Amino acid sequence: MKQLIILTIALFLTGCATTLPPAGPASSAMEKADAIWILSDDEPETAYRKIAQALTDAGYSISSSDAVLMNITTEPFQPKETLGSSLSSGGMKVTINASVRESNGKTAVKLTGKFLIPPPYGSDDNEIQNRGAKSSYTGRSWSELEKIAKSYSGGTLEYTRNM
Repeated sequence: MKQLIILTIALFLTGCATTLPPAGPASSAMEKADAIWILSDDEPETAYRKIAQALTDAGYSISSSDAVLMNITTEPFQPKETLGSSLSSGGMKVTINASVRESNGKTAVKLTGKFLIPPPYGSDDNEIQNRGAKSSYTGRSWSELEKIAKSYSGGTLEYTRNM
């Protein structure tokens, strides 16, 4: 009987510890999607300029930019939707990473990011994912990443997880 109880507990804990497998690309965001891809017919250099413009138009400052490797990282930024958040007086801050690649005759812009939950609640190492309530820090950071992706003109969006 004791062994049966231990086995049942072990099976339950194993089931709780599993992670979702990689998924995508898909045209709608799956649970825990962690990257948004913008696919376009733009030349890579044009896509690089367009995503940089989309970020700065949204209020982000560029922390680092490499036109050769086509990578952009923003400074932590507090989106307008989080100002005065009831979750904390300081609100969260979002950092977005964009990388531009060419593949199969298409240009792909990959957007990922992290969000900072202000003290005393959290840390700055929270990956942006499609999970949680839309009003949570996680949900709002995902909405912000999607807002940037949707502001890119002339592209179609795809979502991936753990890729």
